[in-house]
Amino acid sequence: MRGEEKSNYLPVIDKQVIGALKEASWDQVGVVLGELRQTVLDAEPSKADQNWNAPAKPLPLSATQPEKRLGWAVAEGYGLGDPGGWLADVPTAAGLLGDKLGRSLDLLRLDGEGVSFFAFKVNPSEEDIFKALRDLLVNTVLYRAFLQAPRQFGYNTERSPLALDEPLLRWELVAPKDMLNPRKSAMRWGERDTEAMQRLMKPLGVASFSLSRFQSEAEALQANLSKDNFSGARGRQWFENRVTVRIA
Repeated sequence: MRGEEKSNYLPVIDKQVIGALKEASWDQVGVVLGELRQTVLDAEPSKADQNWNAPAKPLPLSATQPEKRLGWAVAEGYGLGDPGGWLADVPTAAGLLGDKLGRSLDLLRLDGEGVSFFAFKVNPSEEDIFKALRDLLVNTVLYRAFLQAPRQFGYNTERSPLALDEPLLRWELVAPKDMLNPRKSAMRWGERDTEAMQRLMKPLGVASFSLSRFQSEAEALQANLSKDNFSGARGRQWFENRVTVRIA
């Protein structure tokens, strides 16, 4: 791939995935993800050395997106570095395929049964639901490519705690209660959609996908997250009291 073609490759893939999701074209989502996977494996190795490694510490609150801040709080609430495996804001694609700004998972958990990827959204927009699902899809493809060819993602990533033998994945998308509403048009996935989503997830090694909402509404969440004294204990409390609204 020529340099000018790869300079914004991942954002182009993002748009293609979003477009297919909005049309409920699950087969097309699979085609795009297959193209992404092969392109990653054929690309030059990343020069970054932090991909798929847990960051040492979070950025200052003022420099962190609300979703990342919430992920850090939840991980801190459970105990960072705990063998239970709660990690936040894990870089997944810095310096890969022209993605200069990089990207990361909001929260993940490693346990004896596999790996769970969590995506948070705190803005009340249906568009954000699609973006969160896209993030889970794209990061899963990147993770599977990492397991197959860790050198593509930087020369130190083989020390990552995520270098496991093809673990099963679980996804969860978490949002405020006034945002993640199954009566909204974006949430009206029927039985055929659910079956198609399951077919899409199977080759990615995804065992389950759930949508969950916090007890608080978006405005209250944003107000709390912006406070300097927002704590890990509070983040964990929100997280543990979330309610599942749909499962695929």
